[in-house]
Formats: sequence, C-alpha cells, structure tokens
Amino acid sequence: MITGKDYFHQLFSAAAQAHQSGDLKKAKALYIQLTRDMPAQPEPFHMLAVIDAQNDHHEKAILNFEKAILLSPKNPLYRTNLAAALVRLGQKEDAIAQLKLALEIDPNFELAKKKMEPLH
Repeated sequence: MITGKDYFHQLFSAAAQAHQSGDLKKAKALYIQLTRDMPAQPEPFHMLAVIDAQNDHHEKAILNFEKAILLSPKNPLYRTNLAAALVRLGQKEDAIAQLKLALEIDPNFELAKKKMEPLH
C-alpha cells in the first residue's frame, strides 16, 4: 500500500490529469478523497474550489478557498482565486481585501495585480 507523500502525489497527479482532460467528476472525487485522507494538505481544497468556480458554484468555491487559506495563509494564488469568486458574488470589497493581502504576501504577484485593476 502506498502511503504518505507518494500516496498524495499519485492521487493528486491522477486528479490533476482528470481535471486537465475535462473529467471534472473524476477529478473532484479524487480531490475529495485527498481532503479526507490528508486534511492538512491545502492544494486539494484549492483545486476543489477551482472546480466549484468552474461550475459556477461560487459559494462552495469560497468555502474551499478559505479552507486552503487556513492551511496555507501565505499562498497568494489561493487569495487571488478567492477574490475572483467573491467578485462573482458581488462582494467587491471583500475581493479587494483578499487581493491586497495577496500583494502583501508577494508584491510581484502578477495575477493579483491583474485582478485588482478592474476593481478600482
């Protein structure tokens, strides 16, 4: 039986491959399995949120982005993607706050800069 990092990488790779090929149902199932088996890993929560956002389930996306951020608060990508979901729900001020935090973490994070421009 595969355990630890090897297990994570094998399952995460399979999920990412399914996601990239458009099999969102399979990808989501694998990411969910990872969140249950390895709940301290932020990236499966982040990718679940990405899938939720792709399916216009922004409320669910926000919850999973927030879980990823709790596990990895210094990741500017997680905050930037959370901001995008917040914008979709009309929560512009909250989105701006998340983008500002992302840019505090990494002042050169281009995606956060790009997402901030239309909000001002």
